[in-house]
Amino acid sequence: MNKVGTRAFGVKLPIIKQGDNLIDIIVKNLRKDTDNCEYQLEENDIFGLTESIVARAYGQYVTVDDVTNWLIKHFDMNMGSVIVFNPIFSRNRFSIILRAIARAFHNIIFVMDDIDEVGNHIKHDITKVNYIDLYKNICEEESCGFGHLNFAQFEELSHNLRNTPIVDCTLHGELYNYPMCITAFPHIVSLKDICNNSSEWGLLGSNKMGEELLKLYPDSRYQEFVDELRNKICEEFELNNVDVMIYGDGCFKDADSGIWEFADPVVSPAYTKGLEGGPAELKLKYLADDEFKNLSGDKLEEAIKNRISNKNVEQGEMETQGTTPRKYVNLLGSLMDLVSGSGDKGTPMVIVQNYFNNYSS
Repeated sequence: MNKVGTRAFGVKLPIIKQGDNLIDIIVKNLRKDTDNCEYQLEENDIFGLTESIVARAYGQYVTVDDVTNWLIKHFDMNMGSVIVFNPIFSRNRFSIILRAIARAFHNIIFVMDDIDEVGNHIKHDITKVNYIDLYKNICEEESCGFGHLNFAQFEELSHNLRNTPIVDCTLHGELYNYPMCITAFPHIVSLKDICNNSSEWGLLGSNKMGEELLKLYPDSRYQEFVDELRNKICEEFELNNVDVMIYGDGCFKDADSGIWEFADPVVSPAYTKGLEGGPAELKLKYLADDEFKNLSGDKLEEAIKNRISNKNVEQGEMETQGTTPRKYVNLLGSLMDLVSGSGDKGTPMVIVQNYFNNYSS
């Protein structure tokens, strides 16, 4: 029996710039690293690429003026006031989007509570940023007025604002309980609608790249990229099967701060076929403590191995109780996001090995 379970490690790559041949760079670096015995590749390895290096290599950007012009063209009306509904509190994720909105309108009415959709406080305990002040300053820099309502005030006044256009900045409606009265507004767009000719996600999952530039989140058009990279790796290293995925936020919630690591629209926008579905795993402690409670030692180990080898279950059945019913790509995305980090580690690729092995392997 292989004594090593799932392992994951980050791989350093050169700094990726727009126009770089990302597939060639990855394969050449894998060859160099394996020739130098940094690590070895194996059958069924899973290769994860951060969404950031993919978007950078393929130049998936929009400018502040691109967003401003989209808004002006879409609403085709007197650019007076606009309601910015439910923005997250983020210098990286929202400040540049706000700059574009402020450039398009004369006045902004923010509708936001003290804690945003992903758990950030309007006055951040760690960064010490007061987002009311920050967002107000951005509006003033663009000669745009600033107002602020919380959700309760907005519901009370919504009938007076019904003809005001809305930019709905909600990321994941299922995570957040917000006023439904906005559905009655006749002029409303979501972040996903804006500039969606450049990415099917529009501005969802976008990141600040400079004071005038946004990097967009990769979409399903990158399916060809992950399939080609998979084939190149298999060919170069004489492997029969590996999988490749692009990943963003890991979709987990920090226990102390209460902040969700999930400002992207999905964890993985593109992945190879072997990563479809999710695990239906048996709970080892249930087998040991209940089904085979009268066995011990080698007999217990052999019984559990046989039970796992011959399992025929699906997620949600009684035998899988206690295991979290998540998709493979969401579980892997959480693992990869934690391994690669979001700062200066310089490992935008993560390799996961033995992921599909189990106790009977």
